[in-house]
Amino acid sequence: MTEGRISVPGGKVWYRRTGSGGAPLLLVHGGPGYPSDLLFDAFAPLAQEREVVWYDQLGVGRSDPVDDISLLTVDRFLDELGAVSEGLGLERPHVYGHSWGGRC
Repeated sequence: MTEGRISVPGGKVWYRRTGSGGAPLLLVHGGPGYPSDLLFDAFAPLAQEREVVWYDQLGVGRSDPVDDISLLTVDRFLDELGAVSEGLGLERPHVYGHSWGGRC
């Protein structure tokens, strides 16, 4: 398991990466405002079969706070998702969006 922070539009977000093999699964938490912690237990067993990546969106959990409310748009969150995927070198990840995360 590795954890770190990655630059996205507006700041840095925290991520956790675990498992290996198969198409990576990138998890987008609900909210806005709920951290990815709520998805840890549900998806940890899947890391026995493939790579799983959790991250906290900007302004949530272990990620940087949002000082500029103009950053709180669906388009910016889509850009953030792309930046996380690209920054972690994920090629064609499967994306699971939970609640609000499904809009991204």
